[in-house]
Amino acid sequence: MLRFTNSDKKITADMKLVCRIAQEEKFATLQRLKTSTSGLPSKEASQRLQAHGNNEITIKKGNQTFHLLIESLLTPFVFVLLAISVISFFTNYLFVTSQKDLSITAIALTLAVLVTLMNFVQKMRTNSEIETLLDRTDHKISVRRDDEKQVLATQNLVDGDLVYLKAGDVVPADMRLIETNNLYCSSSSLTGQAKPVSKNAFKKPNVQINDHYLDYPNIAFQGTSVVAGTGVGIVFARGNRSAFGRLAQDVSKNEIKQSVLDIGIKDIVKILLMTSIFILPFVLLVSDITRGSLINAIIFALAATIGIVPEILSSKVTNNIVKGALDRASMKRLFEAAKN
Repeated sequence: MLRFTNSDKKITADMKLVCRIAQEEKFATLQRLKTSTSGLPSKEASQRLQAHGNNEITIKKGNQTFHLLIESLLTPFVFVLLAISVISFFTNYLFVTSQKDLSITAIALTLAVLVTLMNFVQKMRTNSEIETLLDRTDHKISVRRDDEKQVLATQNLVDGDLVYLKAGDVVPADMRLIETNNLYCSSSSLTGQAKPVSKNAFKKPNVQINDHYLDYPNIAFQGTSVVAGTGVGIVFARGNRSAFGRLAQDVSKNEIKQSVLDIGIKDIVKILLMTSIFILPFVLLVSDITRGSLINAIIFALAATIGIVPEILSSKVTNNIVKGALDRASMKRLFEAAKN
């Protein structure tokens, strides 16, 4: 799961729009979007489509695998481990004539490879999940235009379209529900919550400043799945402007809030740097006095630094997993949930 950053002013404005639409009467929404219960005239829909483009989510393409691998490698923690391995190689192998030892170098390099692979796998899984969800939203849907029911490709939907939902459909855009009949939607693709949520066109949310709009009963969001019942909704946000579209954009721009692993690794880097600055000089001094060799002192200091990594790694990752789980449960954010 992923998480939005909280600094985007446009996203905050979009959330306020969703709040207003969820609180107003359906006829006010129809008026806002300049449509009616008869649906848009085909001519008007064509003009809107030409003016605002297709209902598509565009994300940055390119050699993502290579880019993500390099991005996973160029992290502070990996740099620290590589620096330790290089220093250890010179002091413990290259500059000694006897008892050459590459154990510290090997340990540091192994940790660097493991951290890089963990980051890379996490980023690849995130991108794969987004691509899968994008494929799911590309289908046909029933809409009402010219006062008659029609079947259109989802990319031809425009703001103001009246969309019919039934079990098995993937919601093609963010919409205000105006009719529901035992409608249940699964938002697992957005919140990670597997349990279907009841939707009710006539139930307005009790909107407060900290309420999350994914819980609004009269709003259906793009990318969610209809598991039971039927409904009719008015499209008010689509493509890149939808909640799911903004999520995909943030993924492609690497604007996702740091994951549990990222936070844990950053904390480890801070601790390692603090150890290096404040503890290593003392360790070097004591070791130099007791061992009588600066090289041996450096080797001992490096070993002491490497030795704390497993303990820090297990405790920090466990701690951040707990914090992440509590945050997800309490805030119900998009992909570890999106607080906008």
